[in-house]
Amino acid sequence: MITMKWLKRIGIGLGALLAVMGLWYGQLQYRTHALGNNHFASSNTPTLLLAGYAGNALTYSGFIQRMQSANIAHLALKITVSTSGHISMQRFGTLDDNAMIQVLFDANKDYQKEQAQLPQVLAYLKQRGVAKVNLVGHSMGGGVGLATILATANKKQYPTIARFVAIGSPFTGLGNTPDKTRVAQLKTSLKQLPAGLKILNIAGDVFGTGGDLEVASATVFGIAPLLPKTVDYRQARITGDVLTAEHSFLHENAQVDQLISQFLWR
Repeated sequence: MITMKWLKRIGIGLGALLAVMGLWYGQLQYRTHALGNNHFASSNTPTLLLAGYAGNALTYSGFIQRMQSANIAHLALKITVSTSGHISMQRFGTLDDNAMIQVLFDANKDYQKEQAQLPQVLAYLKQRGVAKVNLVGHSMGGGVGLATILATANKKQYPTIARFVAIGSPFTGLGNTPDKTRVAQLKTSLKQLPAGLKILNIAGDVFGTGGDLEVASATVFGIAPLLPKTVDYRQARITGDVLTAEHSFLHENAQVDQLISQFLWR
C-alpha cells in the first residue's frame, strides 16, 4: 500500500527530475542560441566523429544535437565497424551541407584495431563518391585519427583529409610529460603529413593542474614543435572546473563547441 510518505517522496523525486530536465533544456537553448549568432558557411566535406577509449554513440550525441539545433551541421550517417571489420551504415541525411558521420567501433578499447579499421571506413566512403573529409577525435580517437592521416596521405583509394580536430589526445605519451621514445617516433613520421592539412588541437586544464585529470596538457601540445611547417596548426587550452575542463566533459563544453564549429564550418 502506498502511504502519504511514499507519495511525498515520489513527488519530491519527480520535482527534482523535472528541475534537472528544465536546467538541461535551458542550457541547450542558451548554447544553441549562442552558436546560432555566428555565420557558418555550407561545406560539402563531411566530418567523421571518432570517440575515445570505450566510446560509443553517446560520446558525441550532445554535440550532434547542439549542431543540429543551431542549424550548423547535421548527422548524415552512422557507420558501425564490427570486430571482424564488417562495415554497416545507417543513413539519416545527405552528405552535403556540413554533414557529420558518426563512426562506431565494436572493438572500442583496441587502439591497434581501430587504427587498422578507420582507413577501411575511408576507402568505403571514397567508393561512394566522398572525395574529402574532416576528422574530429576525442582522446584515443585523436590518436587513431592522426595515425590514419599518416597511413592514407596521398593515396588515391582514400579521401583527402582536409581538417583534423583533436580533443584531449595524448599524442606524446600517457604520462605527465612527453615520452622521449614516442617523441622520436613522431618526429620522423609527422614529416609525412600532407601539406595544407589544418589541425585544431584542444586540451583541458582543470583548476590550473596542467591537465584534464586524465591527460596532461604537455602530452597534448607536445606534438606542436614536431609538425612540419606545411601544416596549418592551432591549439586551444580549455580552463575551468571538473564539469567544464575534465577529460570526458570536453566534448560537452560550450567553448569547445564554438572552437570546433568555427574551425570546420566558417
